[in-house]
This record gives sequence, C-alpha cells and structure tokens, in this order.
Amino acid sequence: MQNIQSILLGQMVGRYQLAHLIGRGGMGEVWLALDTQLRRQVAIKLLPPALASNHAYLADFTYEARAVAALDHVHILGAHDFGEHALADGSVLPYLVMPYVPGGTLADRIRAANGPLPVAESLHYLRQAALAIDYAHSKGVLHRDVKPANMLLQGDWLLLADFGIAKVLNGLTARGQTHAGMGTPAYMAPEQITAQALPASDRYSLAAIAYQLFAGRGMFQGTSQEIITFQVQAAPPSPRQFNPQIPPAVEAILLQALSKEPEARPLSCRAFVDALYRACEQAGLVAPRQESGPRVGRRAILIGGAVAAGAVIGGGAYALARLRSVGSNGQAAQTRGPRKLIPGVPVLSLNGHTDEVWTATWNPAGRYLATAGKDGNIMLWDLAVALQGGATSPLSMPKRSWSVPEFAQAMTLNATSAGLCWTLDGQALIEGVNSFSTKIYAFDPTGPASTPTTLDRGTFADYNAVASGPLKHGFSAIDRDNVEVWNLNQPYAPQTSYTIGQPSGGIADIVRVSWSSDGTKMAGISGVTNKSNTYQLYLWQNPGSQTAQTVQLPQRQENPVLALVPTVAWSPLDDTYLLISDGDVALVWDVVHERAALTLGAPGNAPAPLIGALSWSPNGRYVAASYTPHAYESSTPLPNPQIFVWDIQTLLRQGAQDAIQQPALTFRSQQSLQHSLSITDLSWSPDGRYIATASLDKTVIIWKVDGG
Repeated sequence: MQNIQSILLGQMVGRYQLAHLIGRGGMGEVWLALDTQLRRQVAIKLLPPALASNHAYLADFTYEARAVAALDHVHILGAHDFGEHALADGSVLPYLVMPYVPGGTLADRIRAANGPLPVAESLHYLRQAALAIDYAHSKGVLHRDVKPANMLLQGDWLLLADFGIAKVLNGLTARGQTHAGMGTPAYMAPEQITAQALPASDRYSLAAIAYQLFAGRGMFQGTSQEIITFQVQAAPPSPRQFNPQIPPAVEAILLQALSKEPEARPLSCRAFVDALYRACEQAGLVAPRQESGPRVGRRAILIGGAVAAGAVIGGGAYALARLRSVGSNGQAAQTRGPRKLIPGVPVLSLNGHTDEVWTATWNPAGRYLATAGKDGNIMLWDLAVALQGGATSPLSMPKRSWSVPEFAQAMTLNATSAGLCWTLDGQALIEGVNSFSTKIYAFDPTGPASTPTTLDRGTFADYNAVASGPLKHGFSAIDRDNVEVWNLNQPYAPQTSYTIGQPSGGIADIVRVSWSSDGTKMAGISGVTNKSNTYQLYLWQNPGSQTAQTVQLPQRQENPVLALVPTVAWSPLDDTYLLISDGDVALVWDVVHERAALTLGAPGNAPAPLIGALSWSPNGRYVAASYTPHAYESSTPLPNPQIFVWDIQTLLRQGAQDAIQQPALTFRSQQSLQHSLSITDLSWSPDGRYIATASLDKTVIIWKVDGG
C-alpha cells in the first residue's frame, strides 16, 4: 500500500474525506477522516486493495465487517460503517469506519514504560481486554490478532480493535502480493500458526501480553520467523529470570495460560485475569482497601522497582470522568416520551414469581425488564418481543432466570431495599441486597454465563441498596452511611466512597441514592432519624467532595417510618429538581434554592396514607406514583390500586405553591387484569410508552400510557 497515501490524500472514500494518515501496519492503513454527513471525525481502516474479481476476499470482508458491527461492548471499538472504494486501476479498496480514539495504544504505553508496568495498571488493562474477548467469544467471534497495538486507550479506558481483520487477510493475494494476515508472531498461539485458530488462541495472546507487562519484555526475541518457530517448539522462558520480583504464583498462572495445549489454558480470559489478581493480592502487590477516610483507589505498585505510577487507577476523578451516559449505540436517544399521555391500559401481565415482587427495572434500551422478589429469583423478560407481538395472555416464563437465596433473605429482613439495577450501558444487571454479606453480584443478562460475577471487597458490609451510575459500566452500592462507587472492570474493591458524615438530628442510614443525568451530582435519602420522624436528604454536589450536605425535610404529620418504598430521583432533564417521597406526599425539591418547589399528593379519598414508589417520565414532564399501606399492613387486600400522574412542567410554570398539588391524571384497571395488593415498584419505560408496576400480589403489570 506504499502508493495509496499519495493517491488518496484529501480524497473522498464513500462519504468520508481523508485528512491524514494515522498509522500503517501489516494489515492496512488507518486514516483520520471527516464524516461529511454527520460532521464528525472518524478513523478509517483501509485494507489492502484487491482485484474486483477477487470475490472471496470481498465477501470475507463484508462478512467480518458485519460481525464486528454486531459486537456491542464497552471495551470493543465498534464499527460505524464499511464499504468498498474503487481505485482508478480497477482494483477495490475495502474500508471500515470506526470512532476516532486519539489517546494512543497499550503498545505506546509499554514503550514509554520501558519495563514492567505497575501491577494495578497492568491488571486494569488486562481485565478490560478480557471482558471484551470473552464477550466476542460468546457471540462466536474470534479476534485472531490480540496484541497491544490493537488496544486503544482513552485515559485508562481500553478499547479492543481490529476484530476479524486477520482472518480476512489470511491467504489474501492482491496485486500479486500475499498478505500474511494470520496474526502477529510475538502473541500468536501455536495452533493459530498452523491455521487452526480457537477461542483458546485469543486467550494465549492475552497471556502473552500479560507476560510482557509483568516481565518488562516479550517471551521470545528474534526475527519474525524465529519467533514463530519458538512459539511452536520452545517452552516460554521463566518470566522471573527477567524480573525476579514476580511472585512464583503469578509465574505459574502465566505459564499455564501459555501452554502449547489449548485445553490446558484457562477456560476464559476473565478466569485468567481473576487468578492473576488473587495471586498479586496474596503477594501484597495490590494494596488492600482502606477502611476509613475517602476511598480513592489503590497505590500503584511497580513490580520491577520502587517507581510509582504517575496516575492512580480508580480514583475519584476517574469516577467523575465516566459521566452518566448510555453508549454510542444510541440506546438512550429514544427516551423522550410519552408524546400523548393517556390513562394507563394494562396490556401484559408477568406471572413468573411465586412470592411478592419487590422490584421491576427496565434496561436502558427498553427491551428488557428485570424483576426480583421474595422468592429469591431474578427474572429477565423480553418485553419488546411480547409487546410487538401483541401478547394478551400472561407471561409465565422469563427469557432468563437466576436464583439468589440471599435476595429472598434480604427482602424478608428489609422490605424497603432496592436490590436490583442496571449499569448505564445495559451490559450488566446488579444485585446488591445481601444483608451482612461482603458480596454484590453482577449478571450478564444476554451472555451465556449462568452464574454471576461476584464483587467482594473482602471486609464486612451491610449493603441495603444499589443504584445505576455514575460509571457507564458500574454502579453505586449503599453500605449504611456510605455510598460506594464500583467499576465492574475492577471487581475487587470500590473505586470511590462517599459518606454522609454526622448529620444533625442523629445518624440515619441511607436507603436510596440517585445520580444526576450527567453523573456529577448525587442525592440520597435516609430512613427517619432517631430524634424526629422526618426523612433527611443528603447531597453531594461539589466535584471531589466526598462528604454530603445534609438537608432535613419538612416534618410530616404522617409517620413515615414504615413506608414500603422511599424514593429519591433526579429529574432526567434538569438537575435543579429532585423527586423525594415524604410520608403521605412527594416533594419536587429545588436544590438551588433549597426548598420544595412543589408538594404532590393524592385526592382525599386515596386508598392508603403513604405514597409509594415514584418515577419520572423520560421526558421529565410527568411523575407517576401509587399509594401503599404501612409496611405492617402490607398484606391487607388493596383491590385494583390506583396510579396517579402529575404534570410537573405545567405546575412549575404556574409557580411554586404551598398547597398540595393534585394529580393531572388518575387511573386504575378497567379490565380483569389488575393488582390485588399494594404496588411495590413503579417505573417508566425508557421510551415513555409504558409503565411497569410490581406488586405484593406476585405479579407485574405493563401499562400502556402513550397514545401518540
């Protein structure tokens, strides 16, 4: 491709105008380009040109490009577009369009270090790559060229690129030249050299990278042909001979993963990296979690010497950098409904649980609903299929189901717990109600794994709720008077912690938290204090501040101690406003002026005294809620409970008023499909078309509320 640069500089490839060459390798060139339609910078991978008659090569490229485009993972560099560009000599230039990531590669980081990387940093990168590779394998896609140069970095965030390119180029003959596209010798598994690539081959390549990170150099040195011969015939040299500080247990794990026999290697990349972490932790190379004060990550430790890393992986600044957003796949772009609010019509019932259902939560794309309850089961329902198919009969079989006995125990001990949430990218489902346990579970809702990933900080914890954000691939967990921010790519300790300090009126544990839509502010609500019967609001609004501002909410006549479901939730569009349950009413709290902008309540004939779960509509205009009895009255029959909807935007335009604002819309079922006990959870779908309600009557009902 030596002449391609001079031919294409400044030219159009499809709708993309090439700006300049970014890099060149054995598998093509990468150019910075301008998408002339969307007016954004992109990176274009130009593969070696081929004769238009080489149909096999062009068909392979199309197949692999589509496979890459189907991979949707936070640590995989996705594909925006692909195509073929005709050159003047009659040949065809295949191209793949990707996001532009200007931060360099892991190969650049290794060269800059000129020796072993810090242990925490190495494990951080390896884990992200492992998650990407295992995800691709679960979709039937091999990479075939896992190497540091294909691992792009944005700060400490890793994106694996070039899936399938090696397969496309393997055996390619173009312009009379054979392109050896089977992989890169330094990281290539023995069986891959003989054209028998397996999932274990990608795991071997990751292990070769780990060897380099820990030893400070690659396994084998020499020409490409010499290294290929070593990969097939020679045992890997002991990494301890290059870096004696490597613990024997770490060396053993590395050498096992580099076995010549594929079946002797770890069963997954994640299992390999987890084993490395445990060995490093036992050897004292990864510092234990601090038990007091701000928890802002670990001190980076360099195996090969006493030089600390310049940047600590996992600090509080990293938490704020991963702002609340859904990925570039557009999952959140649809969340602007309802377009025309109508009284809810029950359209579907989910009858899979055998006991009280306590939570129902939509994934960010709106396709799936996850439910959990007292029977200890977490269930995943594919509502897109059911609703598009016009299902009229109850669904009793979820798409996936997991049994978590600790969840059932926690529900018995703590009826107000919110034990289930999605990560913002929709890649994981978090279960965190394990009273008197150190563990939180992360489920892969659409992957093949039947068992969850366990996040265990290794010390006593009393988790009573989890919440989405602020990290795209993480969550927040409440441990009594602390809020821990976890990154799923670092499952061994929370990345950052926030505390309520010592609020006036006595200490009250946090029972709910919510992050603002941009991930820069957090709010929490307590149970009642031991000196009053009021809730307390906790606000973390200043970047870097890990201690909350405490706000005591107005005292209510109705004692809120035994409310079934408290609520705190930021407006999805305006972080000036918080939605807070407060006994028999709800408050729209103005955090700027520190006052209630609105007080929401039901008509005087409300069926029960305490307001239940509340939910903002995705367009930020409406709030929906139900009413519930006290917890000790939760088994009292409550036939066909009502749902109330307030028009918040209209009420705010009318100006703040002291009076309790009545709902704009009240509805209950007019069909045989209805709840017979209290509604325990209520949530609006991300597109605003539906509301899901969970109930003590063991069912979940989906209501259509958008007539637009």
